[in-house]
Amino acid sequence: MSVYITTSEAAYYEGISERGIRKRIEKGLYQSRVDVDGAVKRHLVLLDSLSEKARQEYFREQLAQKQLKEPVVSVATDEQDVLGKLVRKYGERGKELLEEVVFRESIAKMVISIRASKEKGKTARINELAKSIGLSPATIRRWADRYIEYGQDGLIHNKVLESLFTPKSYRSFHPLAQDYLRVVYLDPSKPTVEQAYEALLKIAKEKGWKVGSYHTAWRIIQDIPEEDLIYFREGRKAWEQLCMPRALREDPEYLNEVFEIDHTQMNFFINVGGKPVRPWLTYVVEVKSRCVVGWCISLQANAETIGLALRHAILPKPDSPIYGLPKYVIVDNGKDFRSRRIAGKNPKFGEELHAPHLLGLFGRLEIMPRHCRAYNGAGKGRVERSFRTTTEQFYRDYIGWCGANPKERPENLNEKKLCEEGKLVDFYQCVEDFKAFVDAYNREARDMFGGKSSLDVYMESKRWKEEVPSERLFDMWLLPGEARKVHNIGVRFQNRVYENVQALSGHVREEISILYDPNDLSQIYAYTMDGDYIGTLPLKEYRAYITEDEETFKHVAKQKARRTDVKKRMDEMVDRLKEEGVTKPRKMMASGDNGSKTKVVMMHRDERVAKDLEAARKANPVTKAKSLHDEYVQRRSEEALKKMKLS
Repeated sequence: MSVYITTSEAAYYEGISERGIRKRIEKGLYQSRVDVDGAVKRHLVLLDSLSEKARQEYFREQLAQKQLKEPVVSVATDEQDVLGKLVRKYGERGKELLEEVVFRESIAKMVISIRASKEKGKTARINELAKSIGLSPATIRRWADRYIEYGQDGLIHNKVLESLFTPKSYRSFHPLAQDYLRVVYLDPSKPTVEQAYEALLKIAKEKGWKVGSYHTAWRIIQDIPEEDLIYFREGRKAWEQLCMPRALREDPEYLNEVFEIDHTQMNFFINVGGKPVRPWLTYVVEVKSRCVVGWCISLQANAETIGLALRHAILPKPDSPIYGLPKYVIVDNGKDFRSRRIAGKNPKFGEELHAPHLLGLFGRLEIMPRHCRAYNGAGKGRVERSFRTTTEQFYRDYIGWCGANPKERPENLNEKKLCEEGKLVDFYQCVEDFKAFVDAYNREARDMFGGKSSLDVYMESKRWKEEVPSERLFDMWLLPGEARKVHNIGVRFQNRVYENVQALSGHVREEISILYDPNDLSQIYAYTMDGDYIGTLPLKEYRAYITEDEETFKHVAKQKARRTDVKKRMDEMVDRLKEEGVTKPRKMMASGDNGSKTKVVMMHRDERVAKDLEAARKANPVTKAKSLHDEYVQRRSEEALKKMKLS
């Protein structure tokens, strides 16, 4: 298909004036035609009649315009972004190579369109196209074939393509010398290129390796992937933070479905008893809304502070709409979160798996914990992000701020002097200030929620579970537990005896679970192994060895009451049987063959065993073997009798 352009365009590509183009048309140097549009007539010049330089300039400009309209797309190869890699590797030179690819693509499309047309003279037209751009017909046919098979990537020059995917070879360096240079440079001690090169020279002299110049060594090190540099020189933690692949997780469907809990030491000092101390903060963050639902400030983070922070998050609060049990909690692998008090303990042989004293706080609340991989802050990113925000917005405004590490510590900070001068706040003031900060933090507008605050999202979302335990029950579940056996005097625990006659009735000589407060051992709480609450057992008082009659009467009354409870349980069972028409069976009696009663003789076990042994001896008499002494006495006796007879 012939292409015609205007005289002004032809003048632009030829680099002469438009009048010069008209003169050449009059002389017959350019082929042209007249285009009539109403009363307007204009000359159009055949593109193929222009000079080779003008034709190439035309095609380059057309391809540049197509490049703006049609973005470069990569094809399905092992390298998903070959053209992008071309630009990244070669910079400005890469952009020129990319323009060359786009130019070849336009020519390949023209060849493909000519092949697909039904007009005659396809070969002649392809030859004309090749002649117009100064290339051979075989070249543009090859471009079309490679474009059909490989797309744009097939139009990259072979040498350029090889340079993208073929590792660089440094002929002046032995391959093992290159490896040794890289290994030395990637050492965690972070040697310089010069130090690594000097170490290579020493070992190369011993091994006979070929080693090039220092500048070549520098280029070898420059080719080390940045990911490798970070992992081996900066460490695994830096690599995990900057290079390790991350997963994207959807927010939970329901409110309170997932909590994240963690500790951190606050980056400022407070006055505690006249001494500067850095307090600890335990945070509970609701994942869906990013609300801080619970927290606890303490002087030492431990299992108790975890329980208190969770208590603050779950139980209703008079000045806040935040409450509710979580379904999951995400925690780290710290010993506090795996302690018996929080996670529970393994049962001993014969113990019930779900006995109350074996269950930790998570088990009693029916919360499923999920432990993150060790030293992986991204596993609980919501609470870690809250820690960072707290550092930026709360810690830095406090007198006594010391920073998270020695680099951030103010140069003129003297916490002891500030404490002596009374400038550091006390513990209770710190708690009040932090309470106001958390309230403002939850009400702060967030872009991720479209200008809504975390509290707004919390109020609009549906909880996964509305029920919460009572405050008294929750406080009991915070206590540690043990397994103990009920004796006739009560329950022994830590050299003390606890008893509640009515509550323990029916549980004597049974094993139960107890919960106790280490700070108040005046009473313990008893549960069955199935988790049913028995009652509170107060500390049993010791009676004087010689007591008054009144105290004795009271004790005897308790004994009678216990005996009455035992009989009452039997009577209740018999009454239930009578209601169903079942009578209590009589005493079991043995009868003879004639139906007469047989006398039953009761013997003690030892008597029965002795009688059985005597019967066995009579049935199988055993001759006792004589000893040597008996044989000697018998022989001498017989000899003496013989002498007496002879005499």
